[in-house]
Amino acid sequence: PKILLVDDDVVLRSLAEHHLGMADFDVTVLAAGGSVISTFQQLRPDAVVLDVMLPDADGFELCQVLRQMPEALYTPIVMLTSLNDEVAIRKAFEVGATEFVSKPVNWLHEGYRLRYLLRAAANLRALDQAKEAITRAEKEWEKTFDAIEDPILILDTGLMIRRANQAAARACGVATDMLPGRPCREAHGCQVPPEQCPAKRALAAGAPVQVELHGYG
Repeated sequence: PKILLVDDDVVLRSLAEHHLGMADFDVTVLAAGGSVISTFQQLRPDAVVLDVMLPDADGFELCQVLRQMPEALYTPIVMLTSLNDEVAIRKAFEVGATEFVSKPVNWLHEGYRLRYLLRAAANLRALDQAKEAITRAEKEWEKTFDAIEDPILILDTGLMIRRANQAAARACGVATDMLPGRPCREAHGCQVPPEQCPAKRALAAGAPVQVELHGYG
C-alpha cells in the first residue's frame, strides 16, 4: 500500500520510512505542506499520515481540503501531533481525520493500525458501491414496473396496497401515490368482507389473483 507521510521532523520521517517500509508499505515523504495536494493527486496514496503543525501550512486545513476531494473520500487520514489535548483531537475529527496519533509514534504498532484502517476503508467503499447498485436496480425496476400496460397492484398479506403501477392508477382515476396504504377492495369495488375475500384465500394458497379495477368515487 502507498502511504503519503507529511512531517517536518527528519528523524520521524526516517523512522517511519524504515519501519513502514519493513512492513511492505511504499512510503513517500514530504517535509512541508505546500505540495501535499498536488502530490496526493499525482500519487493517489492509499493512506495519508499528516502532521498537525507544519512550517508552511496548517495540518487541519490540509486534512479538510483532502477530505473534500472526491478521490480522497475513502482515504484514511491519520493526523500526528504533539498536542495531546481534547481540543486538537476534536478538531482533527471535525475536519475529516480518520485517526489521531500522539507523538512519539510507535511505527510498528502504526503499521498494524494502517492496515486495519485500509481494510475498513475498502469495506466502506464496497458497501457504498453496493448501495449505489441497489439504488440503480430499484430505479430500473420502478421504470419497468410503471411501463407495464396492464394494471398491477402489489399487496401485503392484509390485502393492503403496497405499490401500484401507473396503469393501475389510471384505471382507478387517481394519482399513483394515492393507492399505497388503501385496501385493495376499494380499487376493484369488492363488497365481500375481508375475511371472505377470494383474493386473500388465493394469496394464502400461493395462487395468482386477477381482479377488475374500478375508479374511486
